[in-house]
Amino acid sequence: MKFSDNYLECEIRFAEGNRKDFFRRILKTIKANPECYLYNHEDSSEKGSFQVNFITSKEHAVDAAFELVAIATEMLDLREHKSKRLRLGATDTLHFAPIKGIDLATCSDLALALGNRVALELSIPVYLFGEAAARDERKELDEVRFGEFSFSQLEESIKATENKPDIGEAILHPSAGAIAIGARGAKRASASDIAWLLDGIKLRSDLLEFRPERKSTHIPTKIKGYAKSAGVIIFSSIRSTVISRGLPW
Repeated sequence: MKFSDNYLECEIRFAEGNRKDFFRRILKTIKANPECYLYNHEDSSEKGSFQVNFITSKEHAVDAAFELVAIATEMLDLREHKSKRLRLGATDTLHFAPIKGIDLATCSDLALALGNRVALELSIPVYLFGEAAARDERKELDEVRFGEFSFSQLEESIKATENKPDIGEAILHPSAGAIAIGARGAKRASASDIAWLLDGIKLRSDLLEFRPERKSTHIPTKIKGYAKSAGVIIFSSIRSTVISRGLPW
């Protein structure tokens, strides 16, 4: 994609850690979208989750995210989810984070717009969290979860007054469950091959780790000051650091 004057990160976590066909379809969809740049994806059979992070503009964020939620709704069934980790739905959580030319208020508006569309078109109840939270007690994601691990327990819990969704009916989608959608500040770059040159960037070269199972090098990177960012993608500094440590590039 060509980066415009405004762009943001979208992070989505799905409740599926094993199905390669699902992983491939999600990644293929993001890569085929000229308005998106995929920079990270992680799957864990132990956690029963698959996470993707991509960059897009505010004009295309809702459409891009909705397409992925729709795919998960089509392909996944929360009733078959085996992990002991709590999941609200087939698409468990999704949030937008500002990078350049966008503030948290805009990300909150996008989260609300996406939530309305998901509830209306997919019949999935939506919980808003982070800066998009409709209720103060739901700003933290942990407060959105009901503390239940099975689909049948979720079906009962959602009926309680304190657990009613912010958008949509208090009825779980028959296979996709519910979803938490929010807005958060950008805190870190989790990709192994890029980082954002913002107001402040700290590359943790002391924590570089080669992961043979992924054939990649994990590079923890902390970022501060996203609101003042120049929004420049840098490769050279990471590449030189990795090579200098004798790790594969």
